[in-house]
Amino acid sequence: MIDGESAEFYLHDGPVIGILEKAPQGDGSYRYEPFRSMGHYAMLTQIQSGTKVGCSVQFKERIIRFFVTDIPEYGVIQVVMSE
Repeated sequence: MIDGESAEFYLHDGPVIGILEKAPQGDGSYRYEPFRSMGHYAMLTQIQSGTKVGCSVQFKERIIRFFVTDIPEYGVIQVVMSE
């Protein structure tokens, strides 16, 4: 966790998805609180169609980019870091 803070994360093109409990540090599963939003709906539909979803989160001055590849259970996303 960066500075012990959670933060909103977004699709690369802007709409908010939810709140990550901690910043992604590498590939793996991360807990999040989903918002009832167009961003979350877009992420779900893209994942269901087999697409990796480009996302980003900002912690202080640092922007972290990653891809969501799956939602294995409610409140958990599977992340692959951007290259």
